[in-house]
Amino acid sequence: MREYSAIIVTRPRAQLEALKEAIGQELSQLKSGPTLPVLGLPLLEIVPYRSAELAQAIERSLRHTDLLTFASPNAFLTCDQLLA
Repeated sequence: MREYSAIIVTRPRAQLEALKEAIGQELSQLKSGPTLPVLGLPLLEIVPYRSAELAQAIERSLRHTDLLTFASPNAFLTCDQLLA
């Protein structure tokens, strides 16, 4: 069986600490073996794209849309900020 020395979380900085804490809490409840350190390495930065033309195009499309699905919370938040 392979041994691991750490868990590395690579989420964007804004989401990193909450996920590290949640993983750490879950690990602390396990009774099998030592607890691994949970390290943060933010490899992504979510930067909202700002474009009046894009916002207008999305708004026009939404008039004819019955269902809108987002692939991630970041996609939803970015679109929400664009349309605000």
